[in-house]
Amino acid sequence: MNDYMDRYLFVDFMADALPAGITTQRRIRQRHLIVGQYTLDRCHEIRFGSPQFLLLQNDGPPHTLTWHTPGNPTPNRQHVKLGEINIIPPETILYASWPEQISTFIVALTPNFVVSTLKTFPPSRIVAGAGPWIGIDDPMLLNISAVLRGRLDHRSHDDSTYLPLAGNLLITRAYELFAGHTVRQPLAAGGLGLMRQRHILAFIDGRLQESLTLCRLAREAGLSPDHFGRAFRISVGLSPLQYITQRRISMAKEALLTPNRTITDIAMALGFASPSHFSDAFRKATGVAPSKWRRERN
Repeated sequence: MNDYMDRYLFVDFMADALPAGITTQRRIRQRHLIVGQYTLDRCHEIRFGSPQFLLLQNDGPPHTLTWHTPGNPTPNRQHVKLGEINIIPPETILYASWPEQISTFIVALTPNFVVSTLKTFPPSRIVAGAGPWIGIDDPMLLNISAVLRGRLDHRSHDDSTYLPLAGNLLITRAYELFAGHTVRQPLAAGGLGLMRQRHILAFIDGRLQESLTLCRLAREAGLSPDHFGRAFRISVGLSPLQYITQRRISMAKEALLTPNRTITDIAMALGFASPSHFSDAFRKATGVAPSKWRRERN
């Protein structure tokens, strides 16, 4: 492990070189956004900020984050779980400490991109000088983050179109959560509709250990199976089965960090038909077997 990070960091993630203590594992850089995986060295009371709007998602074992803002010196302690999201608007400063090297997935969006996305909405403090928002557990943000993360694994010639659209969704959702306004998002023609989509995603998350067939989900949504399958893909960008598997793999990663839980226990708890089915799905999603993924992190 490297030494502590510098005490004063104002990080431009669009730059070619980043400050000592931040290592780029892989990234996609476009004109107004960055999507990447980074390693951040341990730090104590660093002064941290960025000119970009940042989404940071913990990509490794749980750790403790201690932080405060310049205007409020009272420290906050947050147990950051695998997959948990923090959002820091541009120009926002916080003082932060964490005791060990951490792996983080980061989406960085320029202020111009944020302003352009929100130009038809009422003024919002999420553009600059607000927040930070720590320990976010919002299914929609988690899904958007998963889509953006997937582009690191499957780069394509259409990334220049696809990534900004996902970035627009990220900013719109952050506005909806933190700006004090309700945003009526344009709905994709033929999709589920916002309220039905929220209900179905919450229904799935609460029942990942159960059998979630297309017919069951369609019945819950009040649609025929064929209609529901098409509408879900239009709204979410994945088939129902793909989305359920994605959520189960995400939960499995967190469970694998608990040493006394067996692969069989995890497979059964998350609704996989068998341990071998779980291992096959996990290897397809991550490129490695669950046991190897666990060893690499323990």
